[in-house]
Amino acid sequence: MTKDIFKSPDLQKQFRKQGYAIVSLLNAEEIEQLEKVYSLQESSSEVQLPFYTSIWSDNVQYKESVDAELKKILVAALSKHLIDCSPVFANFMVKMPGDNSQLIPHQDWSFVDETKYDSVTVWCPLVNVNETNGNLQVIPCSHRLKNLVRGRFFDAPFQHLLNDVIVSNLKSLPLRAGEAIILNSRLIHASPPNRSSSVRVVASVVMVPHEAELVHYVLEDRQAKASFKKLHVTSRFFTDFSCYDSLESLKSEEKFPYQFREMTREELASTVGLR
Repeated sequence: MTKDIFKSPDLQKQFRKQGYAIVSLLNAEEIEQLEKVYSLQESSSEVQLPFYTSIWSDNVQYKESVDAELKKILVAALSKHLIDCSPVFANFMVKMPGDNSQLIPHQDWSFVDETKYDSVTVWCPLVNVNETNGNLQVIPCSHRLKNLVRGRFFDAPFQHLLNDVIVSNLKSLPLRAGEAIILNSRLIHASPPNRSSSVRVVASVVMVPHEAELVHYVLEDRQAKASFKKLHVTSRFFTDFSCYDSLESLKSEEKFPYQFREMTREELASTVGLR
């Protein structure tokens, strides 16, 4: 069993059972501070997409600035809820109004050795969110999936089941501004289009246990898909590089065969408890 990360036994129990927990995180003053950060930084993102996160930008100075400002507020607020955890990177998740702003179901990368530790994404909207403007959707209990090595350019074992299984089982999680979902990196999650008239902004940070070493896995050849490398990284890695970079210049002695296998509908249903 992985190490506990919540101070509250009830929240830890919820997190282990369903893969996420919801907390009251930010007060009105802290939300206002983050709104000011977003307003000052947004023009520097250099990303023109219906949905984007600040970490997708190629502007390293912008990413570093957003990362530092968000961590000041989010990490302090999270100290009320998490035990001995450190931030990896913090970013804004921005959803513009429009039908093309959806985020498809996915799992996040592996950030730690998941046989020993859990990493979490903290998802905190600065406005009230619901299905109209793009709340978070999750597949409860999908953190039970055993693909503990997930990396850059990897295929998702449930990709072929998105339309007929995953989408129909997504659970919407409406929140008030300042509430936060703390979700296991393995949890399948998504977000519908923002069909409101306003931009939806979420402040987010990835957190890991203090003692856990940060890792990043990269598929070496996206055509051959024969092997992947394991990188030992620091939190700075995630602002230095874009998520689109191939990282060919980063060498690693730790290489492994890439053995992808699609998950059957029956395997997914039995593991997660889908209908």
